[in-house]
Amino acid sequence: MRASGSRDAAAPRRVRSTTGRIGRVLAGVLLFTLTWLGMALLIAAAIIHYHWGKVTVVQVLMNLMSMEIGGGGGVIVWVCILGIGVAPLLMTIGVLWWPSILRRIRRRRSTSARHHGPSWFGRSIYGVLVLALIIGGPAAFVSTVQVTDYLEAADSKFDLGDHYVEPSVTAEGDPRNLLMVYLESGDDALGDDELFEKDVYSSLKQVTRAEDGWQSIDDLRQYDGSGWTMAGLVSTQCGVPLSGILSAASSGSYAESGVGTETYLGGLTCMGDILEDNGYTNVFLGGANPSFAAKDTMLKDHGYSKVLGRGDWRDAGEPDSSFRSDWGLSDQRLMEYAKDELDGLHAESEKTGEPFNLSVLTLDTHEPVHVHDYCRVDTETEATSVYACSMNQVAGLVEHMEEQGYLEDTAVVIMGDHLKPADPGDAFHEQLGAHEDRGLFNRIWIPGDQELTPMRSDIDQLNMFPTILEVAGLDVEGHEAGLGVSAFTDEVPEDSAQSLSPGAYAELLKSRSAEFFKDAWVGEDVTP
Repeated sequence: MRASGSRDAAAPRRVRSTTGRIGRVLAGVLLFTLTWLGMALLIAAAIIHYHWGKVTVVQVLMNLMSMEIGGGGGVIVWVCILGIGVAPLLMTIGVLWWPSILRRIRRRRSTSARHHGPSWFGRSIYGVLVLALIIGGPAAFVSTVQVTDYLEAADSKFDLGDHYVEPSVTAEGDPRNLLMVYLESGDDALGDDELFEKDVYSSLKQVTRAEDGWQSIDDLRQYDGSGWTMAGLVSTQCGVPLSGILSAASSGSYAESGVGTETYLGGLTCMGDILEDNGYTNVFLGGANPSFAAKDTMLKDHGYSKVLGRGDWRDAGEPDSSFRSDWGLSDQRLMEYAKDELDGLHAESEKTGEPFNLSVLTLDTHEPVHVHDYCRVDTETEATSVYACSMNQVAGLVEHMEEQGYLEDTAVVIMGDHLKPADPGDAFHEQLGAHEDRGLFNRIWIPGDQELTPMRSDIDQLNMFPTILEVAGLDVEGHEAGLGVSAFTDEVPEDSAQSLSPGAYAELLKSRSAEFFKDAWVGEDVTP
């Protein structure tokens, strides 16, 4: 009877012991997971802040997550893999095992039990540090990626659908051939030779002088919430801020990463669609991999019949010396291809009578800037010389057009895709960080516009959508398209997004506009 009673009494103890072990294991797993997550998010926030400053949720989903080793970020990809993937795991193991390691060391040094572990003060400090890591990591990431702003946008009273204008365009005017050159990080402030070692746009300004008929928009601004290439492309060619990815993901129409999709804003009518409908052949040339951030999907989904990039130049036999390993082809070689493409398109246009649009995106000035063999560094800061070298190549393309007589029937739009980043890891961080009200470099040429039609100043990229259509010689009803109003009119409709106060306009651009973007990404008509 005593043996039976002893077994009965031992059973609850075994259960409690087993339960205790399971609880300790689960607590350990939870502590490890939270510490690892805090460490990973803290390092991620530090990397993002150093390379890109504060970014938006949309930028992370649609741009940073699509980086790749070849032609889409290069060494930064490895920094992210090692810094966010590997380092936090190793550091978490070290942090959580440190007390155990310390106890073993002390046991070897002393036989006194009271020295076997850290003091209560040491344990308290250790606990506070781990707790700070668990809380501080997510907090730093939320701040850097502006998650709070994104969540607050869901409660905005503004909706893009209330102001979006479906473009109504006719070719009753005089459709012209069109060359568009997007300057990577084409910040107008870099032309200030008092702030920098020299005016990096000097050569480009020489071939686009106002006295020769070239125009520019004073204070062409990057729209609030932009700051990367795809945002610049979409805003200037579709007239909307690049957003709404989560609205699309919730509908099952768009992958959360924003990469590898079958359609890209298929519910919107963009510049390429309109030009294609009016007989244009649309071609895009870039030095990087066109699949990065789904650039090729966006362009092909909106009227571009040819999109060429890094892989195509490799296939064409370009040597390794023509490429930067992290992104792609040098601007020198890209502009040579652009000249050849322009020659072919112009010859075909003269034969068929159908116009063309050639869009080109430079690359050399993408951070971190790369010094190609063709570029002679003659400044203390390499980036200054690289910018100047890149602009020399673009100037060469303009000179080629003039020599061939293309400026007689081909309109030209040259503009920065976004401002030069002024983050801690970027060149010119100090100069640009203190420079307020920066704008985008731009030049516009319209054949036969001898009177130089005045252009509205102090506008943002969204207004370039209808402006470019009118530069191409098309008639845009009401001068409105998307959220923009053409720079060729001073009359801004009262119900236009451009008539809102600065604060209301900024809130509109950041609004979630869930239904609008759901229809835009799904591919349904978003006409109000």
